[in-house]
Parts: sequence; C-alpha cells; structure tokens
Amino acid sequence: MSASRMKNLILLILTLCALGLLCIVVPNRLAQTHEQRQMLQELKTLYESYGLSVLLDELPRSPVLYSVELSEDGAQTAAQALLGAKAAPAGESGFESTYESELGTLHITRTGGFSAVMTGGSRVRSSEKAAEKLLRAMDFQYQTLTREQTETGAVQIRTSQTLLGVPVLGSQLALSYTDDCLTAVEGTFYTGGSSITRVSEQEAISAARAGRSRRPPPPLTRWRSCWPGVTRSAGSEAR
Repeated sequence: MSASRMKNLILLILTLCALGLLCIVVPNRLAQTHEQRQMLQELKTLYESYGLSVLLDELPRSPVLYSVELSEDGAQTAAQALLGAKAAPAGESGFESTYESELGTLHITRTGGFSAVMTGGSRVRSSEKAAEKLLRAMDFQYQTLTREQTETGAVQIRTSQTLLGVPVLGSQLALSYTDDCLTAVEGTFYTGGSSITRVSEQEAISAARAGRSRRPPPPLTRWRSCWPGVTRSAGSEAR
C-alpha cells in the first residue's frame, strides 16, 4: 500500500472516531442542559411555595448551588459595632429592622439592604484604617477597600462582601466620611453568615421535589441562593 493511501486511511479512521465521539458527547451534553434547566425550574417552584422569588434569567449558567445560613445575631453585632453598645432595636417588621442610639440610626432589611445615618461620630485620623476596624467589628468579610473623593470633599470607602470566601457580586457597601467623621453607611450587607454548604444537582432536585409535598425546609434562619461569585436575593424567614 502506498504512503498516500495509508495517510488517507488514517485520516478516514480519525474522522470516523471523531464522529463517533460527537455522537456520544452531544446527547450527553443536551441531557445535562435539560436536567439543569429542570433543576432551576423546580427550585423556582420550591422557593415560590415559601413566598420567595428567583429570577432565573439573571443566574449564571452554573450547576453548582450553595446554601448559606445567616444567623439573627449578626444584625445585632453589626448594629452595636456601628452605633455603640447602647444600640437598641427601635422597630422591627417581617422585612426590616431598625436600631438607634445617640450615634445614629440603622436600617437592615431581609434582602441585604443596609443603611445608616450617623450623627454623633468622632473624628478619625485615617478613614481607611477606621473603615477596616469598623468592618472587622461588624463581622463584614471583604477582600479589598477602595477610596474615592467626592466633589463635595467627602471621602467614600467602598468594598464588596464575601460570604465565607465566596464573593457576593453586585453587593457593595460604601462608608462616607465628611470632615474626618463617619456620616453614612449605605449598600448591601448580608449579616451573620455562619455556614455555607455546596449542594449537588441531585440534592437540589430532591429538595425541589420535596417542596411539592409542602414539607418545610431545613431549619435555617434565613436563606440565600448563591452561585460561585454571585448571590441573588432570596431572603426570608424560614417557615
């Protein structure tokens, strides 16, 4: 057999092997995509059964799901770090909690909203170092801080939260300093992150199916649906 025929035969064999692999891989990939879409839809049904909402179009295309448990004492810790030891609840509803002291007022919502107006803060030498110290006391986990100067001369220290090492994209907290005094804290802060668990696709589907029988979820204080590098609001009291 000539060299050219041998070469053509080898190319033909390789082509047939590639086509065979495609016939195996493509159906498997389509099946995985279908299972993922079914999982997300069933999870949406489960969340809706407990009065929660999930926007599937805004979720990244990843099959990895995390469940994060948030404790109630996290809000009190953040309030006392910001407003002092005398910070006391001034009102609470199913959606929002309010804390007050002589240093200011803080509002925390179940979906991560965090807003404080400070009225009695003391001067600081360095806004960056003061922000670092305050965030540690609030148990706010982060990676980096950025400093910005506003047109009015105020200084803003901005940072994004991480929950047990998982970045929370789209959530930013801004600390505003005027005349070297903290005047406001505004943004998103999921308080009291105490544990994070990776949930497999099968476990997630099983949980969604369990929701059809109206059985209550595990006894978490609050829920958030988290994908790698992203957290979307699904917060509520567990029933």
